[in-house]
Amino acid sequence: MISISKHGPVTSLTMSSEASRALNLDVNCYYVDGLLIDSGPRSVAADIPRAFENVSVDTLVNTHSHEDHVGNNSYFIANKNCNWAWAHELAIPIIEQEPEFYTPAPYYRLDVHKEPAKSSAKPITEEVLTNNYRFEIIHTPGHTPDHIVLLEPDHGWLFTGDLFLAVKNTLILLGEDPQASLDSLKQVARQDFEKLFCCSGLILEKEAKNAFNAKIDYLENLRFQALKLFESGHAPESIRDQLLGEESFFYDLTGGGFSKLNTINGFIKSKYPLLATTEYKSSKTLP
Repeated sequence: MISISKHGPVTSLTMSSEASRALNLDVNCYYVDGLLIDSGPRSVAADIPRAFENVSVDTLVNTHSHEDHVGNNSYFIANKNCNWAWAHELAIPIIEQEPEFYTPAPYYRLDVHKEPAKSSAKPITEEVLTNNYRFEIIHTPGHTPDHIVLLEPDHGWLFTGDLFLAVKNTLILLGEDPQASLDSLKQVARQDFEKLFCCSGLILEKEAKNAFNAKIDYLENLRFQALKLFESGHAPESIRDQLLGEESFFYDLTGGGFSKLNTINGFIKSKYPLLATTEYKSSKTLP
């Protein structure tokens, strides 16, 4: 299912399946002036042709290489005017599924979003031009090493991929680097922007800068408190419980692959890489 909404010249496309709706894991892609930012999960592949039947896609950009953002690249490359996807150079071998770099996502993500077909990609340049707009590309590692955001400085539009999501999202994937995400947020906060378009579906028109700064303050305080407790002898699980509360159902559902504990461990690892622990429990199948 693809739901479409207009925000001035920008079109938001909410891509959802029965599984993603049940787990609140829908993905938003954005279209403006022939540019498509992310292609969404393969789980909605059957809905893509109708949604884009009369839409010209001249340029496709992937904010990062996760399966829910590159899942329909192959359709647009085969059926529209874009011959490849643009992405950060670190994302290229993953999108093209080169065996030495590509590993399928964990079961719980593929059960929801499905595995993408391999597709062609090229390293993105410092900016992307459409007929009417200019988008600056900013490398923002953290969620993934290959993550980027797009800034249209003349109109103050910021397309954040999975960098922002929400002010206080405490669940992150195993392998994410919350310290790198914090550094990336600070880097982007120095830019001039007024409107935020997030792949979680969040769109902020007037409070984008305030929300960005609130997220930075929240993560800085969380990191400070987590390290203080760790240095006082508290275990990561205890720190999680004190600062973030008990895990949600995602912890058991994903075997620890998507959890609050990953956030705490990530901050500990940023300062004490040899002392941090991570755990991935078991292999299950989502209902």
